Amino acid sequence: MEKSDKKAEYISIPTEEHQEEPFAYEVRQKPAFSYRSLAAKGALIAAAILAIGALHKTFTPGKSVVQKYDEAFYNPPEPCILKHNEDYKELKTFVEELEESMGFGGDRHSHSRGDHKFHDKPHHPPFSGGPNHFGEHPPPPPGYYPPPPPPHDGPEHPPFPPPPHDGPEHPPFPPPPHGGPEHPPHHPSDCHPPSPPPPPPGCYPPPPPHDGPEHPPPKDGEKPPKDGDEPSEDYDKSEGDELQDNKQIDDGNMTLDNAKPDDSHPPYPGFEHHPPHKEGHEPFCKVSELEAQSTVFAISPETFQKTKFFLNGHFNRGGYVRISKSNDASAKDIKVNVTTYANQTDVRSEAIISAFENEGNYIVQLERDHKHLPPPPPPACHSPLPPPPKPDQQHCLVYSVDIEFPQGTESYEALEFFVQQTQRLEGGKDIEDINFGSIKAGLGRGAIVFDGLKAKTIKLAALHGVVMGTYQPKEKFLAATVHGATKVKIEPTDEQVNVIAASTFGPATAELPADGFSGNFALYNAFGPASTIKAPRPEDIHVTKLKHGVKAGYYKEKNKESKVTVSAKFHGSPAIYLN
Repeated sequence: MEKSDKKAEYISIPTEEHQEEPFAYEVRQKPAFSYRSLAAKGALIAAAILAIGALHKTFTPGKSVVQKYDEAFYNPPEPCILKHNEDYKELKTFVEELEESMGFGGDRHSHSRGDHKFHDKPHHPPFSGGPNHFGEHPPPPPGYYPPPPPPHDGPEHPPFPPPPHDGPEHPPFPPPPHGGPEHPPHHPSDCHPPSPPPPPPGCYPPPPPHDGPEHPPPKDGEKPPKDGDEPSEDYDKSEGDELQDNKQIDDGNMTLDNAKPDDSHPPYPGFEHHPPHKEGHEPFCKVSELEAQSTVFAISPETFQKTKFFLNGHFNRGGYVRISKSNDASAKDIKVNVTTYANQTDVRSEAIISAFENEGNYIVQLERDHKHLPPPPPPACHSPLPPPPKPDQQHCLVYSVDIEFPQGTESYEALEFFVQQTQRLEGGKDIEDINFGSIKAGLGRGAIVFDGLKAKTIKLAALHGVVMGTYQPKEKFLAATVHGATKVKIEPTDEQVNVIAASTFGPATAELPADGFSGNFALYNAFGPASTIKAPRPEDIHVTKLKHGVKAGYYKEKNKESKVTVSAKFHGSPAIYLN
């Protein structure tokens, strides 16, 4: 075969895919910047934020209040062992109500309480016209506000008119010294008397003589010594230096057994030695030096089984409230003796004593109405203010209340006390022979001390003071102090008893019999020393929950119906002693 001289034709094959041009409707153009669209987006975001805020305010409960960190009333979060304890919540509510009723700072946390109806209306002073709890305030009475000043039609006064000056011009400050007499004051008046002349020579007594050793004359170029400086080397130590002779050196040990004390500068002014220590605080008003006046009420136990005492007002310290049995065997009624102590009739008249019946309860009320005297006249121009009056026995007003039950009384249903201030609320003769149904006492300032008080339920609280003593509850014992201490001894009369001893600022201690109690216990403190629980047999103490500030468990055996809770939040240690 013959070979062909023709070459094969080269055909190019594309290696990349051919891209067709897009259609016109598929082309997207970059939108131009528009202030209108930006404003629309901002309006939508603002509307969303406002809607979220409105929903949050609508569905948020009124109790959720954010308290200030530096609020005066410290309220740290409490553990569950206290939050779910109904008796503890009952005691806490009682203390808060006591603070509000006696004016010891209840408004500090009234808005955070659950029973307060929260509102958004601000509080206004009276007659301000603003909304408050009960709507609009009434208009102020005539003359409540001072009338405005009359209009001024004359010319305007200059801003700071210079004072009239009739004498020669003052020289520039400081004035040059001159040897002539002093210039008289330009504006003599009673308010600006002239300065007194200097005292004549010999007006002041000479300084006391110097009893110590004389200093040697100073050398050339040496400053003269002053009183109190150490003598120089040239001073003769053998004369007058008694301290050197009193030093006894024995084997390198120096003693001052024979040294004479320096009587010229005693360490305690008015006393040769340390002043005597006071045994205790004594009230300023001495009851023995005041005149007593009594008001007696007779209460029939058959008619009234509940008695309440409301003792309010700022009385002086020194009084008491005492419960006891009468010494009179023939007495059949409860005798309430309210005694006031004063030396002036007008001071005694400030005490208002009354008694009445309220819903089956016998009420004894004591108030103090201070007599507002007119203010003293203002002092003369630029005269010193008179010193404040010193307290004396003539302005003292003290009260005491004695509650005496008949000798045959074996039981009584209820006694309640609301006392603003007293020295002691205590038990007297044979108080342990009466079985009370309930005892409830709230004290603003003072001490609650009973020995052998027996009741079915006992509830005690002191805002500023202590709760101490021995108690025999049958079902429940609740005691608390805000500023003070709670130290009680419990002798339960039943196998199941609930005991709570609490203190906000101070220690809290509960003592129970080791053989007469078995059940749960709980100890809590927020800031302070660690909690303590002691028993004769430590193996009977079972701690089931232990963390910072919380120690809980049971003693001998678990029993939810019988428990002891001790809480000391600040500056104190909670403790349980089983003896």
